[in-house]
Amino acid sequence: MKTVLSGGLVLAVTLLTGCSAGHAGHTGHPHPAVESPAVASPAVKGSAVASPAGFNPTDRGWIQLMIPMAESATELLALAPSHAGRREVRAWAAAVAEAQRTELDGLRALLARAGLPTTNIHEGHAMPGMVTGADLGRAATLKGAAFDALLVTALRAHLDQSAKVSAAASESGSDPAARALARRIADVHGTLLSAAP
Repeated sequence: MKTVLSGGLVLAVTLLTGCSAGHAGHTGHPHPAVESPAVASPAVKGSAVASPAGFNPTDRGWIQLMIPMAESATELLALAPSHAGRREVRAWAAAVAEAQRTELDGLRALLARAGLPTTNIHEGHAMPGMVTGADLGRAATLKGAAFDALLVTALRAHLDQSAKVSAAASESGSDPAARALARRIADVHGTLLSAAP
C-alpha cells in the first residue's frame, strides 16, 4: 500500500518501514506495527525533505529495511548446499545468494554514506519477507524435500516483498545511487522470483 503525502510525494510507507503481523508461511512471532518515520517527516513542495547527504526518508527507510532482510535471507541460503534435496533448488539458491552478496555490498556503502547507524532497527520484528530466527532454527533441523519447501516458500516471500519495496524506493527516493540500486534490486529479484523452482 502506498501513502500519498503533501506536495504530491508518494512514499511506500507501510512497505518500507512498517512491521506487520507476518506473511503467509511465516513462522516468526508477530509484533505490533511501527509507525513509519516517513509519515511524520515534513515535505517541501513537490519533494520530501532530504538529509544533507541527499537521502530522503524513503531512501533511509529502504536502506535500513533491506540490509536486515538480505542478511537474514543470506543466513538461510547458507544452509542450502548441505540441506537442500533437489539440484535445481541448490542451483537457484546459489543464484539468489550471489545476488544478495552483491546487494549487501551496495546497501552497506549507502548506509555509510547516509551516516546511518549499523544497528538493526527492525531487530525482533516480524515483517513480510523477513526470514526470522524461528525460520532459521527450523530450517537447520530439516533436510531434503522438507528443507526445499521451507527455503522456496521463504525466499519467494523475501524476493517478492523486497522487489516491491525496492520498486517503490526507486520512484520515491532522492539519492540517485540509492534509486539506481533500488531499481536494480527490483529487477533482479523479479527475475529470480520467476525462476523459482
